[in-house]
This record gives sequence, structure tokens and C-alpha cells, in this order.
Amino acid sequence: MALVIGVPLLLLGSCTAVFLVIGDSGSDRTSVITQPGPKGTEQPAQQQNSAPPASTTQAENAGKKVVLEVVGADGAASISTLTYMVKWDLKQESGLPLPWTKEISSDQPYPLSLIAQNAGQSGAITCRIKVDGNVIREAKGEGMYGVCNVRADAP
Repeated sequence: MALVIGVPLLLLGSCTAVFLVIGDSGSDRTSVITQPGPKGTEQPAQQQNSAPPASTTQAENAGKKVVLEVVGADGAASISTLTYMVKWDLKQESGLPLPWTKEISSDQPYPLSLIAQNAGQSGAITCRIKVDGNVIREAKGEGMYGVCNVRADAP
């Protein structure tokens, strides 16, 4: 059974009444605002929408910019195997040319992991994890089939 409570308010000579209808569970709440109309009749007031505007700001949608990167030096030109993980989502690729880059945006990208193996018999590869432009982890794998391995569990 609904309980109706009326509260009259007096503001600069005009009378406004606010009625709250509260349901049994307390979760069904409705409000009706009335204002005086022509010759003293009350008319429903324009309802105000309390929801945020349809467009959102860039700051509300902005997540962390994560870049996973593998670069070669001294003759390393490709990766034989590559494994990377973002938020427990594991991916594996093979036979990739260097440099290799993967960019994502996420509010909570951790844990992050990157493992790569040099496909050549010489040179060095470097694995990097960057978050918002800052290198947070870096490792180097040198020589024939050298492996680099980096992991970040938190910022």
C-alpha cells in the first residue's frame, strides 16, 4: 500500500506542492511537482531529467594507454614466437617482423605479460611494456634464439 505525503511550500506568494509516493519496498519512489496554473488551477511542472547528458567527456572514457613493444637490434629482424597477455587474455603469434607493437586502452589492464623469441641467429631483441607513455618494464634477449620476458602485475 502506497503512502502519500503532501508538503505545501510557500515561495514569494506562490504555492508549490510536492507529493512523494513511497512504495512498500522503499525502492519505488515517484515525485510529482505541481505549480499554480491560470486562475489558481494547478498544472504539472516540467519534469527535470536528473540523468547525465548524453555526451560524456574524454576524461570519463579515458583508460590507461598500454603499449606492448618488441624491437630488434644488431641484425634481429623477426620474432619466431610471441606471447602476450592483457587482463588474463592470452594471445600467441609467430613469424612476425620487427619492430612489433600492440596498443590497447583499458581502465584496468593488469596483469600484463610479453614474451618474445628472436628468430635469427644473431642480434638482440628488447621487450617493453609502456603505460601512459612510461616504460614500466623492459627486458633484453641476446644471441641466437634469445628470449625476452616482461611482466607487470600492477602499476
